[in-house]
Amino acid sequence: MADALGAGAPGAGLASAAEVDTARRVDLRRDPQAALGGVGPSCTPAGRWPAEPGHPLALCQQFAVNTMWAQLQRAGGVFAVNGPTDGHWIPEEGRAVRRILEKLRDQGGVDLAGNVYVISPFKAVVHGAQRASRGLLPEKRVGTIHTTQGKEADVVILILGSGPRRPGARAWAASRPNLLNVGVSRAKRRLFVIGNRETWQEQRYFTPLADQLPAHTWKL
Repeated sequence: MADALGAGAPGAGLASAAEVDTARRVDLRRDPQAALGGVGPSCTPAGRWPAEPGHPLALCQQFAVNTMWAQLQRAGGVFAVNGPTDGHWIPEEGRAVRRILEKLRDQGGVDLAGNVYVISPFKAVVHGAQRASRGLLPEKRVGTIHTTQGKEADVVILILGSGPRRPGARAWAASRPNLLNVGVSRAKRRLFVIGNRETWQEQRYFTPLADQLPAHTWKL
């Protein structure tokens, strides 16, 4: 990332993610009123309740996911998520995919069971995504990139997974262009990519993806 920015050719996606407008920064801990627009009752998914005031991390997570959806709901893009890992599975990415599915259903009127696939290079991520999307998406609509080869959907959500300390797994996924090509070509109309942008953009074949898709990063 630093090399690309230093060379003056970061690409549109990286430039968008790296651009910091300090005048728009708000410290939610010092100005809780600023968070109301992002976590108010109108932003809470059906069947859910706002976090208790004593759980500020959960509140900040909800604010971040609501904000990124508001900015990307009309177009595909990169949802950059950083959080603790469980092998290849990153729970924060599970929360992000569930929020996307809920918004697609509730605000976009999308038939999730018929028009959405959630895919990943890794089986562990698929299992986690199936748990995260339970009640929203049939398990058969969540699978590895290989198992969805030959299938298409209007909306595809690609969850990259892989913890920061697992560079070998990312190198395997990027060793040939086939895996990524099959993954992104499953989407007929809209593609969402969820993952740690800083670690994946360095991988061969994933750099163009990071450059071409609009990127929005929230650090909690």
